[in-house]
Amino acid sequence: MLRDIERATWYACPTSLTLVTWNEPRLADDMLLRQYLFYGELIVAAAWAWHAPLPANEPSNFSSLLTSQTRATFASILRYAEERPAAPDRPAAVHWLLQHAPPNGWEQDVISLAEQVLRAESADPDLIASARRVVILGLASRGEVAPALDALDLDLRSRRLRNPNGAIELCQSLAVRFQLRQERAAAEAVYDRLQTNYFLNPEVRDACDARKERLRLVGQPAPPLDVPDLDGRMLDWQQFQGQVVLVDFWATNCRPCLDELPRLKQLAREFRTNGVEILGISLDPDVETVHAFRQAQRLEWRFALDRDQVAPRFRVRLIPCLMVVDRKGNLVAVDVPPDDLRWLLLRVGG
Repeated sequence: MLRDIERATWYACPTSLTLVTWNEPRLADDMLLRQYLFYGELIVAAAWAWHAPLPANEPSNFSSLLTSQTRATFASILRYAEERPAAPDRPAAVHWLLQHAPPNGWEQDVISLAEQVLRAESADPDLIASARRVVILGLASRGEVAPALDALDLDLRSRRLRNPNGAIELCQSLAVRFQLRQERAAAEAVYDRLQTNYFLNPEVRDACDARKERLRLVGQPAPPLDVPDLDGRMLDWQQFQGQVVLVDFWATNCRPCLDELPRLKQLAREFRTNGVEILGISLDPDVETVHAFRQAQRLEWRFALDRDQVAPRFRVRLIPCLMVVDRKGNLVAVDVPPDDLRWLLLRVGG
């Protein structure tokens, strides 16, 4: 029982950033704390209730418990926002819903709320940005390609003079939705629009070209591996038959790659019994560096070192780069943003 409680608490607040006990909470890194605060109260409640046996119809593992309880919480808050239009705290409830719908793949449920926000004249800029994101992703999830791209155009025009990072992340999430619907042309159109909006930025242009090239691999059998892992065993897709594989192209000297590691650790622990594996393809120059880093960070998934074979087969020139291979060995999504990993793995693995 204690192990399950620790696992639940660990998911809410990563131990690489904070140590949470009932007697001594410590401050975590602000960014990741904000990311996982969404689950905090839910996980604490689940942990306190864990001493009681689960009813027969309840989820039997942490991942399914987290999903079902988070979904129930989301539905309750949505019902509150819909049934109490005059409540003084309704704007806070709406903002919470709009912020947390996309990371769970539930944007279709709150499109109407998002459209209400966009029609309101008094909405604050952060709320408007969240509403636009929900509308864009929700339309794409419904299969409404042209309206989704039109909404993206409007959003990109509003960002033109800003840092492109937010636009890039939005476009990656939108492209993932289109990939799942096998709308490759629509996914390519997303990156065409991003390039047009930031036509003076060579880094954005090159990144979009690379992502459009990788989109051609989606829906096809994953390219062969045929390289040894760090333990000297040859890697091939037969070893992952029947499993969903998250492929992570990274390097120890890549700061954005390292920023993703706490999330990957959490996913590895959560999905360990759900048939999901992580495969790290390092672009480091020597195996000793990766060995030492893996041991120091206690990374539990398989790794390979490769610059000249696997990365070119997957058309990877820039890192980090995350891809998902389904249980049949087909590549179903490329350039997945970290915020979309959990719901995507649940959907592909389901």
